[in-house]
Amino acid sequence: MGEFLIIFFLSFIPRILFLFFGMPSITHDEADYFLNSYMLAKTKSDFWGNSFFLTSGLLSATSAIPIYINSFSYLLFPKTIFFSRLFFTLINIFTPIIFYYLIKKITQNKQFSFFSFLVLNFSPWFLYLSSQINFESILSGFFYILSFLIFVSNLNKFKKIPLFLLTSFLSFNSYMGIKTSFLFLLILIFLTNYLIKNNLNIKNFLKSILYPLFIYLFLIIISITLPNNKLILKRANSDLIFLNKNLLENKVWFERITTDSSEFIKKIISNKLTVIFNHLINNFFYTISPLILFLKGDPHPIYGNNLFGLFYLWQFIFLIIGIIYVFKIPNFKKTIPLLLIIIFGSLPTIISIFEPTLALRSFPIIFGYSIIISNGIYQVINFKKINKFKKILNSFFLLLFLISFLYFFLIFQTRIKILSSEQWHLGEKKLFEKILKEEPQSKKIYIVNNEPKETFMLFAFYHLNDA
Repeated sequence: MGEFLIIFFLSFIPRILFLFFGMPSITHDEADYFLNSYMLAKTKSDFWGNSFFLTSGLLSATSAIPIYINSFSYLLFPKTIFFSRLFFTLINIFTPIIFYYLIKKITQNKQFSFFSFLVLNFSPWFLYLSSQINFESILSGFFYILSFLIFVSNLNKFKKIPLFLLTSFLSFNSYMGIKTSFLFLLILIFLTNYLIKNNLNIKNFLKSILYPLFIYLFLIIISITLPNNKLILKRANSDLIFLNKNLLENKVWFERITTDSSEFIKKIISNKLTVIFNHLINNFFYTISPLILFLKGDPHPIYGNNLFGLFYLWQFIFLIIGIIYVFKIPNFKKTIPLLLIIIFGSLPTIISIFEPTLALRSFPIIFGYSIIISNGIYQVINFKKINKFKKILNSFFLLLFLISFLYFFLIFQTRIKILSSEQWHLGEKKLFEKILKEEPQSKKIYIVNNEPKETFMLFAFYHLNDA
């Protein structure tokens, strides 16, 4: 019980601080979710008039689970930004906790598990995103890591299988991006389960592929047959590099027209296959770039944090140490599937046509990186020549994590909120507040904007009572 209370406290405080002192305005995506949830709570249907759905959204296709969860907020609390984000914050408190118990189950090592928890819990990546709603990949990550723990637990199969299928369903339908990598993420869960039981053979390896395949196909079939299925198909055709025919043809045309050679050579060096290959390679190296992971973070001010990496700079040295001594991870063979999340969890970023954004589209890879970084710390603390100072080193690293968190929180409050205010539409919020205040005295108010739909959604949300 004491163990749980410690890690709960360490996870609770950062989430709540960012809930209270996070961005004071909302993004277009949040407005989409908030209004859809509000409509569901009040009318029992979404934007499109459906009571039961797995895909919705007005600006773009969005997954249903965040909408259903947030609708409860509007049944219980005032319609404010704080309460609109509250449920997601409370859920995300448990993501690092579940991760701790999963690593503990696999490695049978409390110290290693605790440092894995700390890396995830205090990552700028997770701190920044875990108290928002429009980063629905974090919610999907929660359900995925929960399904992982359930499946490798000692529950009897009559409890385990239904709970695993339920949490897998919730993860799959919490974020659009995870649909492209979910099959592989399921396979990693099955492989880990067999490795823990020490009975991974050819037969069980094939089961680890076939069973997830059946589950994945079932989830896909449900998604494309329920209401709003055209939204998900439209988004897949536009967002995935190998399905966006117009984008591929335009890139091939541009490469050929800017190449000084014969038509035969042009067709060899510039075609749809070469365009797709170059795109995939470019995005893959982005997912393993130390510059992005430890120094600059994702370039987009909404999806990244601009002034920090996705992990702290000092953790880079421990990533290197963790890689060098990767085979010394406690129960290394059983952790291999979790490490492979770094590769398979990157797929949504790799195959997307948009600017790479690890923090959002490839959130599951944070679990793999957290293990490697914690391994570097673990190996240093348990190095024979300094092993006698283990207690001092444990305290030192815990203090280092806390100082890093406080420093990031300070920079977030004093700089990041200012630099990102335009992308979070703070100016529009202030404009709407002025309009709502002066509306009784004004007969007509004109707003000129090149994104009228998005602006109207922001206004509609702020126009709600107490928003």
